Formats: sequence, structure tokens, C-alpha cells
Amino acid sequence: MAAVAAERAVVAALSAGAGTAALRIEGLNATYGATRVVRDVTADIAPGRVTAIIGPSGCGKSTLLRCLNRLHETARNATVSGSVWLDGVDIYAPDVSEVAVRRQIALVMQRPTPFPMLSIAENVVAGLRANGARSGSALRDAAETALRRAALWNEVAHRLGDSPVTLSEGQQQRLCIARALAVSPRVLLLDEPTASLDPASVQRIEELVYELRKRTTVVMVTHNMQQAARVSDTTAFVLHGELVEMAPTARLFTAPADARTEAYITGRFG
Repeated sequence: MAAVAAERAVVAALSAGAGTAALRIEGLNATYGATRVVRDVTADIAPGRVTAIIGPSGCGKSTLLRCLNRLHETARNATVSGSVWLDGVDIYAPDVSEVAVRRQIALVMQRPTPFPMLSIAENVVAGLRANGARSGSALRDAAETALRRAALWNEVAHRLGDSPVTLSEGQQQRLCIARALAVSPRVLLLDEPTASLDPASVQRIEELVYELRKRTTVVMVTHNMQQAARVSDTTAFVLHGELVEMAPTARLFTAPADARTEAYITGRFG
């Protein structure tokens, strides 16, 4: 009983606040076996803003992102050290479960991952059901709210019982975002969410990301520097696992403080 009470206290602490959340990363390192892919990263993620993470392929961007909701540690031979604070709670503290963390810090992968055995509506509320929600009317309302927030409701309202495989790839990605939003996370992590999409779908996702900042802190890995410039408030440049520079987006792209950042954004490498 004491363990259950402690877990509930942690969940309550993680859930505290008004939707948006501040993340503090301190001395974060991540490895795969003997290879260190994130190197002593310290950074502040502002609440209610979009933070983009850019850098060349293989530089540790996605690993850094997965460390922010404790997904990295699930990989074979993976380790993490350092701290990630969600509004004063260290998500890597011994008494904090990864399940509690992922209720508040949701991750959407690069390629859409809808559950093909579930309908469109059931995909959206899958996380709520996993958390114990059972009320039919409440789940229907939650599905509609999440689909509206993901700018998908008008396209699927008449086919909620259909399989998600009948949707386009761009619609499937927005469905995955709706599924993440349905559990009301305070932080949404997006790992190159438009990498495989057509231009029209890319525009819809970018517009969605821009709107989400009103209620959710967004951290997005992108290989597209133009996209980072369009949708983010802050941009972080990562190279060889190191956070080289992090600044307001307009300043980083026009007057970077580090020569390596300037070399990357001007196309001299990467």
C-alpha cells in the first residue's frame, strides 16, 4: 500500500500545473553499449512553446528526444545518466515509473503507427482505455476533442468506425498525434513527424504544431531547417551528441553564436 501511495503522489506531482510544462535537462548522457550518443546535455525547454532540435543525421537528436520520456532505456544495452525535470519532478528518480512519465510526456514517431486492429475512434482513446477509462460517452467526447485538436475531425467524423489503414499517410500521422493528445500530456515530443509526408500533409502538420503550443509544450526533432524556422520558437543545434547552441529561432538562424552552427545552417556540412 505504501508503494501505491507513493506512486500516486508522484503521478499527482507530474500532473500538476495548467497544461503546459517546463522541462529542465541537466547533465544528460545516453549510450548504446559502449557508444555514447548524447553527451552531457543541459538545457531548459520553455513551457507553451515549440522547441526544434536540428543537426545532421546520426548526431543523437532522436536519442535525446527519447530520453525525455524514458523510452531510450527500453532499448537493448541502453543506459541514461543525468536528470530530466518536469516542473520540479525528476522523471529519472527511483520512485518515478516510466508509465507515469509517459502519461505526461507523449512521443509521436517519425512514421505513423496506428493500431490496424482498432477503428479510428478506438485508436484515439487507446491510451485512455489503458489508463482505466470505460465510460462510452466520455470516450466518445475525448475522441472528438483530440481529433479536433489534431485537425482531423472534419475528415473522419463520418467514418470513425473504419480501420485507420484506410487513411492517407498524412491523416494517419495526425491520428497518432490525436492519440497522444487524448491523454492530455503536458509535453508532446515529435520525432521528424513530416519526414515521409507529401507537401500538403507537411503543411497541415506544421499548422497543427503551431496551434498546439497554446496548450502543450512541443519538442520536435526535424532534419528540415526551413521547417524549424517556420514553426519553432526556439531551436537547438546538436552535433555528435553535444548541444552546441540553443537560442530563439530567429537569432540562431540569422546570428548563430557558434561557428559550427553557422557552418551547418549555411550548408557547409551535414
